[in-house]
Amino acid sequence: MRRFFLLFALSAAGLVALAPLYAQDSKEPPKTAATSKDAPATPAAGGKRTPEQIEGDLQKAGNELREVLSTPEVMLDPTQRKAAAPKAIPIIKRMVAGLDEVVQVQPEAKAQIAEAKLEFLTILSVFGDPDSITDLGKLAKAGTPQSLDAQSAQQLIAYWENPKDEAAQIKVLDEMQKLAKANPKSDSIGQTLMKMASMGAASKGVSEKAENIVTTDLTGEFAQQVGGQIKGQRKMREAVGKPVELAGTQVDGTPFSTKDWKGKVILVDFWATWCQPCLAELPRVKKTYLEHHAKGLEILGVS
Repeated sequence: MRRFFLLFALSAAGLVALAPLYAQDSKEPPKTAATSKDAPATPAAGGKRTPEQIEGDLQKAGNELREVLSTPEVMLDPTQRKAAAPKAIPIIKRMVAGLDEVVQVQPEAKAQIAEAKLEFLTILSVFGDPDSITDLGKLAKAGTPQSLDAQSAQQLIAYWENPKDEAAQIKVLDEMQKLAKANPKSDSIGQTLMKMASMGAASKGVSEKAENIVTTDLTGEFAQQVGGQIKGQRKMREAVGKPVELAGTQVDGTPFSTKDWKGKVILVDFWATWCQPCLAELPRVKKTYLEHHAKGLEILGVS
């Protein structure tokens, strides 16, 4: 049966930036019916709307929300957040109501819907909706499987409420580290930490502290997956502004090193004959070479 949900709801709302940047849902992405955007909003016989009708309404609400949350700063900047709240809150609540309808017509989607609803509950709390803040607090204390996720969400809210306060964010990360040590296999804690690292960090040090908790205190599948990526990204960041030497063998068999081009500007183009975007870019690469070679530009193609 068709699967809507977590990814559809988040992408429709334009909230992809809130999803972990180091992992993608491995499940099959939800399919969107071609007729959903034209589906009537009125309930079908029996008083329940069809999945297509609900999806059409979710898609419409998502488009509206995307216009309100045009950039991450709308949520992170206190002034922009306050201005956007009266528009964003009703739209998100409409989407939550739609997700509740989904559970009624597709009970097997309950787990996915619960995860999506928690995401929306978190966003509503960021915007200061008192009912959502209360509900999130109750969920955090309920002792259910989602309680740990709700506790992480509460810390994420506190983190995003202080995007320029390094000390406040460090305190939040201290609390997240306690949760991580107590629940080392939790993927949701790791995902929340990566949200913190990639969005709204007050400083590079804060971002790296969030990453360190993932790599040192968590042992779950998510932490193992992103550990190598974190190391790779750090290596790239450390290389910014520093000389990089590339060496290898040219197509004619002779050795080559970029140190022979010391003092020149070097554009390194990684490409392959099977890579259509790479091939499409070659005319621009050649044009750039012709225009700037006399000024010291060299281009190194790596197949």
